[in-house]
Order: sequence, then structure tokens, then C-alpha cells
Amino acid sequence: FWSMRGGDAPPYVLPALLLVSGVGLSLMITLRDPLRDSLAFENFAQGAALGCLVLLVASKIEYRRVTGRLSYIFLLASFALSAALILFGTGPQGSDARIRLLGFQPAEVIRILIVFFLAGYFAHKWEFLRQLRDERPKVAPLSRWIEVPRLEYLIPVVAGVLLCLAFFFLQKDLGPALLIACLFLALYAVARDRYLFAACGLLIILSGFASGYFLHIPKHVAGRVAMWLSPWDNTVRGGEQVAQSLWGFSSGGFWGAGPGLGDPQVMPAAHTDLILSSLGEEWGFVGLACVMAIYAALIWFGFRTALRSRSDYNFFLALGLTLALALQIALIAAGVLDLAPLSGVVVPFLSYGRTALITNFAIIGILCALARDKDPKQEYTEPFRTSTRNLSYVVAAIAFALLAKAAYVQTIRADATAGAGALALQADGERRFQYNPRLLAIARSIPRGTIYDRNGVPLATSDWQELQRFRDAYSTMGITLPQSEPGESRYYPLGAMTVHLLGDLRTRANWGAPNSSLLERDAMIALQGYDDRARIVQITDPQSNMKTTTVRYDFRELLPLLRHRWQPNAPEVKKVRERDRNLHMSIDAALQMRTAQLLESQLHKLGKDRGAAVVMDAGSGDLLASVSYPWPAQMPPKLESDDTNKPLLDRARYGLYPPGSSFKLVTAMAALRKDSKLAEEKYQCVRLPDGRVGNFIKGWARPIHDDIKDTVPHGTVNMRSGLIVSCNA
Repeated sequence: FWSMRGGDAPPYVLPALLLVSGVGLSLMITLRDPLRDSLAFENFAQGAALGCLVLLVASKIEYRRVTGRLSYIFLLASFALSAALILFGTGPQGSDARIRLLGFQPAEVIRILIVFFLAGYFAHKWEFLRQLRDERPKVAPLSRWIEVPRLEYLIPVVAGVLLCLAFFFLQKDLGPALLIACLFLALYAVARDRYLFAACGLLIILSGFASGYFLHIPKHVAGRVAMWLSPWDNTVRGGEQVAQSLWGFSSGGFWGAGPGLGDPQVMPAAHTDLILSSLGEEWGFVGLACVMAIYAALIWFGFRTALRSRSDYNFFLALGLTLALALQIALIAAGVLDLAPLSGVVVPFLSYGRTALITNFAIIGILCALARDKDPKQEYTEPFRTSTRNLSYVVAAIAFALLAKAAYVQTIRADATAGAGALALQADGERRFQYNPRLLAIARSIPRGTIYDRNGVPLATSDWQELQRFRDAYSTMGITLPQSEPGESRYYPLGAMTVHLLGDLRTRANWGAPNSSLLERDAMIALQGYDDRARIVQITDPQSNMKTTTVRYDFRELLPLLRHRWQPNAPEVKKVRERDRNLHMSIDAALQMRTAQLLESQLHKLGKDRGAAVVMDAGSGDLLASVSYPWPAQMPPKLESDDTNKPLLDRARYGLYPPGSSFKLVTAMAALRKDSKLAEEKYQCVRLPDGRVGNFIKGWARPIHDDIKDTVPHGTVNMRSGLIVSCNA
């Protein structure tokens, strides 16, 4: 239509507009509407189609004639919509914000209505705001220094600030209130060509927001401010949202995963609040910078249109719409990059939602219509040139800060950010570390290695086919494997008889006990094939203020698999994937089974309910069997609540009187056979007259038993048979 009727804007405007909308459509194709479980691009495409029609209509209206004298009607209409939103509006589940009304978002329409009102108001009042000072005796001395306007022209500023604060507290949403406040104060500063009162008004509004945070009113906004102040450690339920955003940016890195090849759907509100994070993940910093350049071109077009306007009304209308567009981008970008609290406003032409798309297309259409009514000599806007240029510098500085932070997150600190953990309050009221879900998915995709006994028989494996190869060996031990695959994540063919040695990855029972040596836990790095940098950290419970300890992980070693997920033959991927993740123990599976059966049988005959037995090779020091009783399947009921004798305690190694007192006895014995003098000096052990190695080794007992540092051996080393057989009940 524009081609046939003559263009109303520079030739780059429409391609830029459709290009950024196309980027938004491509992002929506990989996302789903989480509430309706429908494809997100369907509504986006409808909004873009309707937006094009609105763009066409809006670009053909003479606004100076049609709307120039209707300013207060737009104000009343915005008040009516705001009141309806406050009274009847709804918000997301779990939030007290009111953002939706009858299927659309009134805040998007209110934004344009406010701009129309402000354009008419400032077009008629700007000269009075600049030239008429308050000459009252009490104010005159101050007015000489800062040019205080007359009271009737100062009241609108105060009223505007108070209305923005009221809108904020009643609607309980930070984004629209902050956007309208900044928009109003920026136009006021341009109209007066002075910036002091605008800056003071902004400080008052920010103080009001801060008081809402400290008073926790509204709760939704207070939570977002808390996430901004501490994105990696806060007490907000679901408070890892900012961390999710930063994970998305850092996972994309410089070049991004590629259009459609990322995982933005793992982020909450990826189609709305965190759409820029989705863009950063799939298109990388390069794509983000290109989209920002498109936005810069559209905003520059708006400033250019304003400065070439033929009337004051057109100037303020063009400038207001341009600022509405720029501030919207700046607020949400600052939120997802942790430069400001998440505001909940949409990203123009990228975020999901028909209302937002249509209104933003309308803004470009209005700017195109205003661009047609231009003054080549630019005489009408000469009084506003300096202040508008200064305002454009502020917008450029904000854009530079946003790009600098994006570059920092996506290039300089990409690995550290993507692999970091965020501590936040979960739905069950507990604070736990959450991690980049992309890296967790990769970690789950790496098959955990197999643990073999000394003869190559699997003791633990994630490969059912590997168990099938040893079906006959298990059968000779009395173990019958199922005929079909049970579909478990980890298999332990010896069952509970190895739980004190291996642990159970499926249940992680006794996983956090300090008096345990579980191979599945302690050798996790070798079995996983990567180092998760686990370390103990101290955290504070938000309710009781009690300090507890937990484990914190760092998965940055898996980043090559994330960055090259679609390049399986990349050297970085092979380096991690092809590592040997299998472990071989000195344990003999058959001897472990037999020892367990004998221990259980003898304890039952003795009427005992706890005990331990070990079998070792005296020549090499290898541990052949280690059994602690009871194991989970045989726990007596009276032991379940026994705090003194823990039912899952590894009594062979951590009991009060472990068999042989310590496994170091074997090492000492082997050393004694080779060099008696060295053994006596290093291990402080002696050879008994009957040929046994005495367990007089200082410090072997647990530190809590200081009174038995030197212990008479509870087991003996048989030098002739080459086996250590030690039992304690």
C-alpha cells in the first residue's frame, strides 16, 4: 500500500519493523504457552497480522487536526481503564499484580493514551513553564537560582508523581508505573528545558518504590526487588528467575546456540518477561546486539520525526511515543540483565501477546504519519533541540550500559555464570540450590560408569545389557536377574549387601552421613566423567535464622557439551564423552555375598541384631569383603528410632569397635613384611611373639574415643593363609 501511495517514512523503517517481528516469531516457534499448552507463535502471528492493519490505518491519520484538542478525553479514558484494571483486573497465579482485563492488557493502551494527553498539555503549556517564574515573596529568592515555575504549573508535576505512585500501589505492578513516571518527567524536562524538578520527581518516585519494598507492599514487587538485589541468594519463592535469565544469556555465549536450537522453554516466562534471555541464548551476543541496533534505528527515526515536526503538538506526540518505546525496551532489558528489578513490561515486537504487538505497531504507524507532516527547515522545534539532544544522549548511554552488561554476561563471565547455582526458596518452604537446567539435562544424559568387582562382575551399573552378560555368574551366587529390563536408572545386583560400600544412587539413603564411605558418592567425579566442584557451604534458614550446611555444585565443566551440543564430533565434546567412567574394586562379589550370609546367620544364632565382618588379602592389603549388619532390608523395628546405633552405620569401618580396629592394619602389615624398621617408624606397629601384627597404632580410633587411642586388636592377621579374617559382634 505504501509503495502504491507513496512512502510515509524512510525506507528502512518497515523492513526494520518486520525484521524484528520476524525474530520474535522465530523465537515463539520454539516456545509454548505454559497456561494453555498451545504453540505460542499462533497468537503472536495473529497479533502481527492485526498490527500491520493497525499500522496502515494509523499511518494515514492527521493527528494534529483529529486529536490535538482532545487531550483531556485521553486522560479520562486512561483513568477509566486504570480504575477498571484495579477493580476487576487479574494477574498471574501467585502474584498480586493486576495486568489483564477481559483478555487484553490495558497498560499497553493506557501508555498510548497518556502520551496523547501529555502531548496536548505540554504543547499548550511549555512556554508558560519556561518563562513564568513564581514571584511570590517567599519563593522569589529561590526562584532566582532554580527558576521555580508558578504554582499552577508546578501542580501538574506533583500530581503526576502522586498519580504514578497511586497507580503503582493500587495496580501492584512496577513496570507500567515506572514507565509512565519516567515518560512524564522526561517530557516535562524537555518542555521546561530544565532538569532539576524532573530529577527530584524521579527520586521521589524511586523512594516510593523503595518504601513499598521495605513495607512488602505490594508483595509481588517487593519480591522482584529482592531478586534484583541478590539474584543468586534470596528468600523469595521461585527467586531464581533472574538467575534463570542470566543462565539463558550465558548459555548462548557470543554466537548463540542457533535459531531454534536452544532450550528457552526451560525458563519461567520465557515468552514474556525473559524473551530477551531466549534471544540471547539462541542468537548469542551477536544476535542481541543486532536486534538492539534495529531498535536503535527505530528510536532514531522517532527522535528525527520529533525534531522535524511542523507543530508543537506533533513534536511532543512523536517524542512521547519514541520514549514510550525506548523506555519499554530499557526497563525490561535492565531487568533481565540484573541492572534493575524485573518490571514485567513487554519487549516491543518480541514478547508474546497480541495487545502489546498491536499497540507497538500503532506507535510506529503514528510516527510514520507524523513524519509525513514535517518541516524541512525545522524552525518549529528549535526551542526543544538542545533538550531533545541531551535526552537522546541519555537514551544512548542507557543502551550502551545494557550492551556492556550483556557482553560481560555472555563473553567475559559466560562460563562462571552458566555453571553457578542460585539459592532460593522453593514451593515446599525449603531453600535449595537450583542450577542451570540445560547443564543438568546434559549431566543426566551422560551414562554413569559401571562399578566392577575384582573379577569384572558388575556391582552397580546403569546398563541393563551389561548385567545380562553376567547372568550366569550371578546365578552361581544365588542371584536371579529379571527376565526383562525393569527400567530403573541404576542396578545393584547384590542388593542391600553392598549398600554400605556403594550407597544407592536412586534413593541417596545415608548420602549426607559423615560416617560413611559410599563409592557412588565419593567417586562421583570418576563415575560421572566430570568434576561438579562440589563443596560444603553454610546457609541461613529464613524462618528460624539457623545456619545449616549444604552442598553447592558448579557444572561449568559440562559447558563444552552445551556449546557444541549439535557437534558430537567436536574435540571438546569427545574429551568429556569418551572418558573412562568405570571403576574396579578389590571386592569379590561371591565372597561379599557369602560373608554377608554367614554374618547374618551367626548373628541370628547369637541373638544379636548388629555386627560387622571383613575379609582382606594379607599379602596385598586388598579388601575382599566388607559387610555391616543390619542392612536396609533387615533393619529391626527397634533400630529405626535408635539414635545411638544408626541402622545404616557402616560398622565395619565406622563402628566403635570395627573389626581389626582399622583397615590401616593391613597396610602396616604389608609394610612390616617388607621393612620392619620402616613399618615401626611410619605406622607405630610391632610384630607380636606368635607372628601376628599387633594393632598398636596410635590415632586409628575415631577422635571421639580419645580414651582408647591404643587398642588391643579385635582381629588377627594370619600370616600363613594370607587372609585377614576379622569379625566383631
